[in-house]
Amino acid sequence: MSLTLPNKAEKEVFVWSDILEPAAGLVMMCDIDFGWGKVPEHFTSVSELTNVNTLVDIVVNGINIRRSTNIRDSCYILEHENGYFFPSSAEESVMGDNDGEYGIKIRIVKEGGWAIIGSIVVVYATDRT
Repeated sequence: MSLTLPNKAEKEVFVWSDILEPAAGLVMMCDIDFGWGKVPEHFTSVSELTNVNTLVDIVVNGINIRRSTNIRDSCYILEHENGYFFPSSAEESVMGDNDGEYGIKIRIVKEGGWAIIGSIVVVYATDRT
């Protein structure tokens, strides 16, 4: 699975041009809540997706995820080898520009494995001080 955030419609509605300069961002992913602890067989959680010892991969703008930090219930801040902040895309996007975009790719290799991501949030940080 792959996606780009913000997508074209989100850019048109929610993003102002002065914000869309290359900026670092935190990426948070949340699991879906199945309720009553009834997790289906072969479901792959975000914590499994971010565990380097499992047969899955998450890549944000070409940077491999190494681990995650659980911040609340089933939501996790993604982390790479050098920290939590990811640069916005440096490659030309399908939308014709690359300002402020985050390309996210998820690959599940384990047999019968599947995932449902409840939400993905990118928090832009132009100044990380």
